[in-house]
Amino acid sequence: MKQKNKEIITLTILTIIYLVSMPYHLFTMVSYSIGITIIIVSSLKKINGVRPTWNSIARIYLTVGLTINFFYCLYFRALYIQLEKGQVPM
Repeated sequence: MKQKNKEIITLTILTIIYLVSMPYHLFTMVSYSIGITIIIVSSLKKINGVRPTWNSIARIYLTVGLTINFFYCLYFRALYIQLEKGQVPM
């Protein structure tokens, strides 16, 4: 029972971080996150023979979403710095 409560708490914290960190990017990158999550879940099902539980799928989705958002923000930050310097990005 203690492990189950710990899993619920960590999943809730991950969900809150996901929703707070990317309000705008949530709508632009959600399709990529869903697609990659489907591929990962399908691969896990094929390897293990059993579909992951709903909370495992939610964790995979949130982790993929945060990772994509991180690289998306890095790219646009670099683009913004180039524009500040007057360089035209290719």
